[in-house]
Amino acid sequence: MFAEARQREAEEYFRCEQWTAAACAFGEASLAAKENPELLLALSKRCASAALRAGDAKRAEAALTAVLDMRPDVKSRYRRGIARIDLRDWDGARQELGEALKSNEVRV
Repeated sequence: MFAEARQREAEEYFRCEQWTAAACAFGEASLAAKENPELLLALSKRCASAALRAGDAKRAEAALTAVLDMRPDVKSRYRRGIARIDLRDWDGARQELGEALKSNEVRV
């Protein structure tokens, strides 16, 4: 299947710290994984991680929005806050990081 093959390529790019190539490959794999929600979630998280490392805040924010739409979690909310700082979306960053703190406080 295309998604899994592209995922393997993306993981190799990630391992070699080729962040832009990894983010692109994870993004392409996620487009092909629409029928598999668990794979789509994992690929979107990896895409966001690689995009943040590549300095591509716009791609990271988009991937993290997809993640949060599927299954909200503190780490993704935090990372989207960081992406929004990089995008100079101060209000959005404040909102995301505030929500992440609230979620974390509940778990403590």
